[in-house]
Amino acid sequence: MSKNECVTLKGTVNGVNMILSAGAEMNEILDSMREKIKSANGFFKGECDVFVSGRDLSKADKLRISSVMNTIFPEANIIFHQEISDSIPDITPRNHTDKGARFMAELMKTAEASKDALKGKAGQLKPQKFDVKKYSGTVSKGEYITTTGDLLIVGNVEADATVECTGSVYIMGRLSGKVMCGVDGDTNSHIVASGFAPQSVSVCGKIMVFDEIAQECLPKMAYMLKDDICIEKIL
Repeated sequence: MSKNECVTLKGTVNGVNMILSAGAEMNEILDSMREKIKSANGFFKGECDVFVSGRDLSKADKLRISSVMNTIFPEANIIFHQEISDSIPDITPRNHTDKGARFMAELMKTAEASKDALKGKAGQLKPQKFDVKKYSGTVSKGEYITTTGDLLIVGNVEADATVECTGSVYIMGRLSGKVMCGVDGDTNSHIVASGFAPQSVSVCGKIMVFDEIAQECLPKMAYMLKDDICIEKIL
């Protein structure tokens, strides 16, 4: 594989997408980055968001990429974009705490109670398609996770981390970053976290920011109610 094939740069209105080859060695990718960035002066002008995607990256890989980028283009704001695929295995949480167990029990109660809202005029449940992805671990600062369907995160979402999905988001941990649900317009989508203290939440494009949210770090749910976001305690 040639160096030119290791890294692809695409300019967007939001910044620059830097797509890494999944089959290249990391040293080849870093060499390609150096050449592409130095020759792509039109992409990199002033402060700029750089969205890195295309392959799974370890923490060591991210540090190496950040080091190269900061050396060549220090104004860059690097955001690692991670796609969650169907190949991620189901999660069996370890050291499940009493608080976590109560939280999951409350989710089950909420799910049962919500069935009435799904009933049609004949009293029959409407067909529902369930597409739940599961992610284990902390979503760290600078990471950007996106998926379709519903998403269960067993871990924290740190400040300056972003989670986006077309369905609902369930977080078995502290939410300190940004979460967007229902990005394709699903008005039944919602955001649930056992520690709810986000920088911002978005439901179907409607946004509520930090200053508008009570920072109590309690189990809460955010959902749409008459075109506005409503946040409620769930325990």
